[in-house]
Amino acid sequence: MYETYFSFKGSTSASFGLSVQTVSEPITAAVKQKIHVPEFRDGSIDFSDLTGTLKYEDKVFEYKCSFKCADLTEFKQKVRSLGEWLTGKGTLITTFGETYSNARCYSGITAAPQLYGQYGEFNVSFVTKPFADEV
Repeated sequence: MYETYFSFKGSTSASFGLSVQTVSEPITAAVKQKIHVPEFRDGSIDFSDLTGTLKYEDKVFEYKCSFKCADLTEFKQKVRSLGEWLTGKGTLITTFGETYSNARCYSGITAAPQLYGQYGEFNVSFVTKPFADEV
């Protein structure tokens, strides 16, 4: 994991005061596999390319975010604004500068106050189509 940032719905993680570490940022999308394993025979049959073109799974981008606050009141305000920002669909710009339209926040976000509301941390996942938008 390394320190990074992402942009979602026109706002960057830095604008929310988040320290971000990339957990997973896939380079390529996985191929949808259609494998049949016949009984009483060795091996398997791969029907993934039956139509002449491969189909791909969606990509999942995962980030670990942390933030600091002065007190519990500020913590609650920050969590509320983060919830509004990360709800729904929007354009995701990744660390590599790839742009994905209609990305959606995949996981529920839970942040519990630490150190009397002075620190918070959560994981966020985004699901996108398999290929980045054309520039």
